[in-house]
Amino acid sequence: MMASEVMALILRAALCTGLAILVLLALGRPLRRWLGAALAYQAWLLVPLRPPSRPW
Repeated sequence: MMASEVMALILRAALCTGLAILVLLALGRPLRRWLGAALAYQAWLLVPLRPPSRPW
């Protein structure tokens, strides 16, 4: 793998992770209301466990 491919992969992973964090921040209160606090906090475990993103 070339350095530029690795950097593109790192950038894509960072963008996808950042997007997942923003979604969870936006849905925090509704999730706590609908699912309860315990499940809403457990949703944060989905951020590092998300499947690898597809190439653009």
